[in-house]
Amino acid sequence: MRLAKKIIRIHFEAVNYRSEVWVNDEAVGAHEGGYTGFELQIDDLLIEGENFIAVRIITPLITRDVVIDGLGRDDMPHWRGAITGGIWQPVSLMATGTVYVDDTFVTTDINTGKVTIASTFQNQGLKLQSTGVEWTITEFNENTPIASSLVKLSLNPDIAGIGIHALNDGDWVLGAGLIDNFRNPKKPYYAIKKVFADRYIAIRPSDQNVYAGRSVQILLTSVNDGDILSGTLLLRVKANDGQTLLDVNEKMIIPNGIIDLGAYDINTERVEGRCHIDLSF
Repeated sequence: MRLAKKIIRIHFEAVNYRSEVWVNDEAVGAHEGGYTGFELQIDDLLIEGENFIAVRIITPLITRDVVIDGLGRDDMPHWRGAITGGIWQPVSLMATGTVYVDDTFVTTDINTGKVTIASTFQNQGLKLQSTGVEWTITEFNENTPIASSLVKLSLNPDIAGIGIHALNDGDWVLGAGLIDNFRNPKKPYYAIKKVFADRYIAIRPSDQNVYAGRSVQILLTSVNDGDILSGTLLLRVKANDGQTLLDVNEKMIIPNGIIDLGAYDINTERVEGRCHIDLSF
């Protein structure tokens, strides 16, 4: 079977209103809400050859005064000028490797031009997986880059997520940063919950603005919404010319909650261009 070793998900752009999905007579999952997308992992239920996918949908009840599975007339959001029920947006099957981007959440500040990117990564394997994350912000309708970064990660199956804090033109942030953690340490926790990352490790500079040619201290912070984790933290920062700027190898315990893991000094006075970060736990 050509896709035997792939992670396969079925993605629905929108189904109005409540939907339940079966694959080969096995229940996969359900979703409520007619205007938001959702996806379900189904590779463990697929067989070689023909597969059968069934979707049961409760559409908005408008003309009948009945109750179906606890939902009655006018209980579901709808507009009389566009009564859309059932599968009304595209459906797709996605096949990826064991490591893939699960979700990305972007926020902006119109007053400062600041952009914050939070992505959730999934590692469905049973061991650490190395991967590279590259992001670029370009001008609207143009390919002119405004900001970019390249981060190499070792993804632990127990830890997901990396936050990238990009500033307005002229500033840059080393590696990755917690979402607006400079003002309110609780904000990253709730933002991460939006992208369903239960465990999260991020890097940020101690000062919000970091300029080339100056030294910088970077801070490691963990957000853990699960059980206590124990392991070895590996953090290495290299310049474009191969010079090692930081090499950390520490055994530590990550408890539940938002915890500062440590602060590390990096001398960037003679460093030009990008810095590459390897991070694993």
